[in-house]
Amino acid sequence: MLAALCEGGGSPADVALLRSGQLSKRMLQLRAIVDASERWAVEAGELARVEQSYQSLIAVQRYEPGIVAELLASPQVGAWAAWCLRRLTSGGRGDGDHSELPPLWVDLAHLGAITAVAAIRSGLELRTSLPARAGSVTLPTLGRLTVDSGNPWTLARFDLSSRVATVLVEGFRVIVPPRWHGDVPGWEPVRRLQSRIDGVELTAALDDLDPYWQCFGLPVCGRLGPDAVERWRCRLVEAWTVLAARHPERLSTIGASVACLVPLASRSSPSRVSASSRHAPGAVALSEPASGVGLAATLIHEVQHFKLNALHDLVPLYRPDAIGSLYSPWRHDPRPLAGLLHGIYAFVGVAEFLRRERECARRRDAQAELELARYSEQLRVGYEQAVAAQGLTAAGAKLVAALGTAIERLHGGLFTS
Repeated sequence: MLAALCEGGGSPADVALLRSGQLSKRMLQLRAIVDASERWAVEAGELARVEQSYQSLIAVQRYEPGIVAELLASPQVGAWAAWCLRRLTSGGRGDGDHSELPPLWVDLAHLGAITAVAAIRSGLELRTSLPARAGSVTLPTLGRLTVDSGNPWTLARFDLSSRVATVLVEGFRVIVPPRWHGDVPGWEPVRRLQSRIDGVELTAALDDLDPYWQCFGLPVCGRLGPDAVERWRCRLVEAWTVLAARHPERLSTIGASVACLVPLASRSSPSRVSASSRHAPGAVALSEPASGVGLAATLIHEVQHFKLNALHDLVPLYRPDAIGSLYSPWRHDPRPLAGLLHGIYAFVGVAEFLRRERECARRRDAQAELELARYSEQLRVGYEQAVAAQGLTAAGAKLVAALGTAIERLHGGLFTS
């Protein structure tokens, strides 16, 4: 596994192993949140009923372990867990401007929303508490329920009995639709995009609802209209077609890695951006794609980040004290060793994609030629920086050596084809 991943590749089995490591990490995070919330018992933990939600989640895990494992591994839960731990370890503040933050108990009570989703998916009857925010209740990975509440933050009650899920807020009871994938009055589902070619499927949520996407550090758009959703659906089908036709070795890995697309707010600049977060593996935040080829390249780029983050969690690639500033050809600012490695790893994948696209093109494209040549030279410079850097572990040195081989192969293909 290590050899394949170090060269920038990796099979679906390798990705599954990386995901299992992330699930173990998520379980530890969850336990840490529960333990830390006890120190906030009067102000937050007790009000949020964290321990009760946690015990209910354990009950669902005993009943349907696979459902809980899938939910805990979701990027929505990962983003929430990282945010909660940040607030719990920073005196309840978190990052950036604190004036708009909800009370800490609201974030902690979101564990009840996660437990409610586990109950809905498994069918296990239970009751728990969950937060209502400005007239809505978010059920992560499922959707958002409109509730009648005049308070910006309040604690609601969830109940699942006789196969009917309800939310009680300030005396008003609202039913969660049994077919949660569809739009009904008062319910906004998390949409699903799907493409299937040659037996390999990508099913990704198009999640414009989750309240914890601040992990990307970029503004997320509001609720998408039907026309916009259809454009995203078409771009995904186009991207999957491109990958199946010219990059079939990427299909299974991307299908096993990408769980969620997070649409970013439109920008005044025509340039498109994308991002991933080590806290939410499986989620890709991006501007609306202009083409299937562009989306395919973005998916390859961000999956490279997923793999490297997960690999580092299992086998450390650099020492914790490796925080020096290094020149990164892709950035205007100096980067730590981790950032440099991520740049090399991600752009090796993108450059190989572009090289294959060039080889398959019916006519030469001067802009594509220039872009590929630029990436190739940037990779060479980045590799030289990584080789000379201090702080690599033995596994990290092996990674850099393997990436050097991939870059050399890319240079040969670039100048001889």
